[in-house]
Amino acid sequence: MKSNSKTLAIAIITFCIAALSLIIGCSGSKIINDDTTGLQIAINTHDTFSKPNEITFFLVVVSDPVSEETLTAASLLLNGSFLEGTLDSIPANQPLKFTVQARDRTEIVIYEGSVITSIAADQVNQIDVPMRPVVPMMNITPRYFDFTNLPAQVDSTFTFDVRVFNIDSLFETTFRIGFDELFCTIDSVVLSSDLLADSVIFFHNFVDIFPTQYTVSIAPNGIFQPLVDSNGDGTLVRFFFRTVLSGQAQTNLSTISLQIMSMAKSDPDNTININTIEVDQCLLEFTAVPQ
Repeated sequence: MKSNSKTLAIAIITFCIAALSLIIGCSGSKIINDDTTGLQIAINTHDTFSKPNEITFFLVVVSDPVSEETLTAASLLLNGSFLEGTLDSIPANQPLKFTVQARDRTEIVIYEGSVITSIAADQVNQIDVPMRPVVPMMNITPRYFDFTNLPAQVDSTFTFDVRVFNIDSLFETTFRIGFDELFCTIDSVVLSSDLLADSVIFFHNFVDIFPTQYTVSIAPNGIFQPLVDSNGDGTLVRFFFRTVLSGQAQTNLSTISLQIMSMAKSDPDNTININTIEVDQCLLEFTAVPQ
């Protein structure tokens, strides 16, 4: 998934309007009634929501943006990297609110996003739905990198942020990232520009080699300034990485893992139960070409 440092996930929704009796795809369909249409939907997840034990269920809800009355809803099935399904009885050419929820195995909503737009009849419509966590979370942003047709002998650099969401009054944290050095390695890590360097003690170093683990610790330096804003959101650090493909020519997947070691509020004794914090990983996809 491509996303910038301020966007967690973008659900790319492509709509194809067809008559209710002709929900067969974009090609060759006709509109019988412009007021009520069937809607085929495909959300490109770039494989980031399909990993085991994380997001397993998507729901799309269409509602009236004024009354909030639900018009229709549908669950989506994963087909490759796309979540697909059909929405019935969608009014064309009027403002609608599209809400996308990403849920885990226990039906808890982890990510959610919505957008208000209108759907034109008899054409393909594409909508971007910015999605953000609605539960306490630490994650890697972006969640996905696609190194397609990367020359096997050429390294590529990439950056990602470690961010927290919905964690009130966070003052201190220690976490680790893990990665496979057959595919990538760290160049450097810097404290977020949102944090004042003089107000925190910033420690980072390798702690394990097999598998590679890198630890980061951020603690108050006598000045009790929270690491998050009033919403409990904040960017902690930025990592600078580069790929190490070693001449590989096949397609490979690798993960940059994230593990919370500790969290605290105003002092080390005021700890946060890290088992209540969701953790999200980062997926790397490589398709190298031989030289």
